[in-house]
Amino acid sequence: TFTSEKYGFSVSHPADWKMGGQTEHDHMPGDRHPEGVQNAFHFACAPDHSWPCGVLVSVHEAKPQTFEEFSKFLKGMFEGMFKGAVKVNPARKITVHGLEGCEIVYGEGSFFGKVRLVVFFQNGKRYSIFMTSGTEEADIEKNAPKFEAFVQSFRVVK
Repeated sequence: TFTSEKYGFSVSHPADWKMGGQTEHDHMPGDRHPEGVQNAFHFACAPDHSWPCGVLVSVHEAKPQTFEEFSKFLKGMFEGMFKGAVKVNPARKITVHGLEGCEIVYGEGSFFGKVRLVVFFQNGKRYSIFMTSGTEEADIEKNAPKFEAFVQSFRVVK
């Protein structure tokens, strides 16, 4: 289990995944964040880098948004970025330990493969979990249960 008391979250990951470093990062184009609040934590599910597989948890200061507001924002952002070149699935609601969030899967057909994005708003922050397993469907399917367990273990801590 990894816990960041400073950024207010805890998550469990499989023993063979390696925790990478913390970096400043901005995954939501168009967002404007004060200096120093864009933080990302990388978990490598292929520590030898033999294939592209990873999970990134980012934490940003953000005003809360409803599911409808955020899914509309995501749809517009992805349609603008990909211009119909890749599949973007409709957003769906997700609840983990009573925390309501938004999930969207996109990127099928692109060079980076399918990406699963789960977002929660809590305590003035947006917690985003990005997961990718590369372009091979077999790798994506193989890691789906681990990705699901990772998301289901996510907790906001005070």
